[in-house]
Amino acid sequence: MVSTPKGTAGRQRPQRKRTAGTPTSADASASRSPRPLECILLPTDFSDGAALALRRVLQLPLATNARLHIVHVMSEDLPGKSRARATVKTLLSETVDLVRSDERSRQLKVTSGVLQGRTFVEIIRCARMIDAALIVIGRHGAGRLHGMHIGSTAERIVRHGDLPVLVVNAKAARPYRRPMIATALDDSSRQVVTLALRIVGQVKSIVVLHAYHVAYEGFVFAGTDAAPTDYQLAFKNRAGASLARFITSLSNLDVTCEGVLHRGDPRGAIHAATAERRTDLLAIGAHGRTGLPHAILGSVAEFAIRTVACDVLVSRPTRETHGDSW
Repeated sequence: MVSTPKGTAGRQRPQRKRTAGTPTSADASASRSPRPLECILLPTDFSDGAALALRRVLQLPLATNARLHIVHVMSEDLPGKSRARATVKTLLSETVDLVRSDERSRQLKVTSGVLQGRTFVEIIRCARMIDAALIVIGRHGAGRLHGMHIGSTAERIVRHGDLPVLVVNAKAARPYRRPMIATALDDSSRQVVTLALRIVGQVKSIVVLHAYHVAYEGFVFAGTDAAPTDYQLAFKNRAGASLARFITSLSNLDVTCEGVLHRGDPRGAIHAATAERRTDLLAIGAHGRTGLPHAILGSVAEFAIRTVACDVLVSRPTRETHGDSW
């Protein structure tokens, strides 16, 4: 990996079109601090993983009178539905009481609900209905009730949904302090950075990681990272220049950006960099629901969700209407 020169911040942001979970430029430029989160959806299966997600919500920069909606999705073919629904309502009530007992939730409006159907579909529908800015979900599931398994649900929400998703894996001992942005340097990269800053609040610096590919590398004389060939250097310099331009474009944000280049598969780069730097939040974009865009970018996001030790924030480029074509 190679670090590029750091870029620093200012105050104003250019006007840009608003997308789901992203502040308007007017809101952003009005203050040095990113706009706090106003509405969060927290799906739960009452497992330890769901408890981690709940504790992380209370560490996020929330707006005054922000809304937290906690839901459980029951399977359509669950036996003894009436008894199970009563149990779910009791557990949800206990969860809401737990949140309200925390002093950090004093100005937080907490609601809950029971849904029924395909878990990831109902979660996405609910998030749209309440206009959630973020879905927060635990990576590890298998809770007290059958029919909702958070591990696979998180990946399906990322794959089929159109809202930002925070997948929680680690204990929330404090607010995020070591965020990393994994970027393909495409049109949505700035949105990923903006969303990440909204999630972490005020931090001094972020790492911006970009993995680049050397075309036909297996067919030419192979160099090393310490002694690359001229052919490899050409790709490295091109990628470094692109990363430097992107970091320069972030100079109006109130944060220092450190660029890091990695040659090779982005999955390996993400795994190595997050471990080496003890990253506590990895932010990444995911484009497309199916086909080639999903195969390339979606699979990287899903790989990160499954393998990295830290929490993973997945940004979506736009909010779209897909109907019921799941």
